[in-house]
Amino acid sequence: MDLSDSLFRNKTAPKYLKCLNYVALSPIISWPLVALASVMLFDHPDNILVTFVIAGLIISYPIPIILLSLLSYKLYPRYKVAAVAIPCAIILGCVSPFVLW
Repeated sequence: MDLSDSLFRNKTAPKYLKCLNYVALSPIISWPLVALASVMLFDHPDNILVTFVIAGLIISYPIPIILLSLLSYKLYPRYKVAAVAIPCAIILGCVSPFVLW
């Protein structure tokens, strides 16, 4: 089972877990625009080291989301609550800045 099989063609996971993971993966759609805009960080940096760290975090943004979604599928057979909590945490982490603003 490779990465695409466990994320998109998983036959053992229920529909609600698949839907939660798809919604949790949806913020990656905006990532290319944000990654292109991260070049603007280097226009006039006050601290170049912090600028490189922030740019690196922006560029690597989809990796933890994909890994957490994969972990959710791997945990489902034994830990169902944790498997559901992971995509919910991703969704809350992406939505809460807009709600709190």
